[in-house]
Amino acid sequence: MRKPLVFVALPPRLYGLFFSPEVEGCLRSFADVMRNETDRDLSEEEMSDKVREVNGAIFGWEGGGLTKRNIAQAKRLKIIGQVGGTVKHIDTETALARGIVIVNSAPAMSTSVAEFALALILDCLHDITFYDRLMRARQEGGALPLGRELTGKRVGLIGFGLIGQKLATLLESFDVEILVYDPYVSEDVIVNLGANSAFLEEVLTTCDVVSVHAGLTPETYHLLDRQRLDLLRPGAILVNTARGDIIDQESLVEKLKGGKLKAALDVSSEEPLPGSHELRGLDNVILTPHRAAHTEEAYGLLGRIVVEDFARFFSGQTPLHVLTKERLLRMT
Repeated sequence: MRKPLVFVALPPRLYGLFFSPEVEGCLRSFADVMRNETDRDLSEEEMSDKVREVNGAIFGWEGGGLTKRNIAQAKRLKIIGQVGGTVKHIDTETALARGIVIVNSAPAMSTSVAEFALALILDCLHDITFYDRLMRARQEGGALPLGRELTGKRVGLIGFGLIGQKLATLLESFDVEILVYDPYVSEDVIVNLGANSAFLEEVLTTCDVVSVHAGLTPETYHLLDRQRLDLLRPGAILVNTARGDIIDQESLVEKLKGGKLKAALDVSSEEPLPGSHELRGLDNVILTPHRAAHTEEAYGLLGRIVVEDFARFFSGQTPLHVLTKERLLRMT
C-alpha cells in the first residue's frame, strides 16, 4: 500500500528543533516526506508547487502558509498540521469548507507558559528582579520595600483555556482564591479546577493578581483598556503571557507611571519592543521577550503531537487535537 505524501514547510533550522530523530522516524514510518529545504518563507507560487500532490502538510512559525489559491490547487490535501498554536497564516475557512482536518500542538506549550506566568507572579510579589537590579547597580543599602506572599491572595485569570487551567492547578498549593473570567468555558470546568467564575469587572476590582491567558481576537483586542485598567486595585499585579494587544499598552504605561500597579509582560503590542519604548525605563514592570513557551520540553512535544495526530488520521483514527470552526474563532 502506498504511503501518504506529507510536506513539512518548516525551514531546516526549525525542523531540527521540533523534529527529533525519533519524531522524524515516526513520521517517515507511515508517510513519504517532502521538506522545505530553503531557510525562508516560501512564496505562494512555491507553496502551490509543494502541496499540489500532497495528502498532508505541516506548518510552523516560519516557512510560509496556505492561501485560498494554495488549497484550491492541493486537490489531494486531507489534513493540515500546525507546529504550535496560531494558524493565522493558513486560510482555515477555505480548508474547513473543503473538509480538510486541521490540527495543532498548542497543548505542548501549556505547562511552560503556565509555569512562566507563575514565576512572573512570584517575581513581582517578592521583588526578585527589582533586588537583582539594585545589587548589580550596588544600590542595595538603605530601606528596601517589603515583599508579599502569594499564599492567601485572590488571583484572577482572564481566559481559561489549556494554559489558564494549568496555572490554576499550579496555584493549588498556594491556598489562593481563583476567579476566572471566560465566557466560553463552562461553570463545571471552572469549579472542578477549584476556581469560581466571575464577571471581568469583579476580577479587576477585587483580585491581588490578574493574569491574562485569552486568545487575541476582535473581541479581546484592548479588552483591558484605560477604563478597565483603572478598575485594578492599588498594589495589584498584572501579568500578560498571552498577546500584547489584549491590553491597551499606552494606557498601561500611564497607569504604571502612577506607581500603584506592577506588571510583568512577556508580550507587547509591537515585537520586538522598540529600544526607546517607555516600558524599558520603568522599575515597576518586568519585561521578557515573548519566551514563555520556549523550553526544551515544549519543543520536544511541538512536533511530536502533530506527527502523532497525522499517524492517527492516516490509520483511520480521529486525531486528538482537531481545531473546529468554533475554537478557531477564539484563537490568537
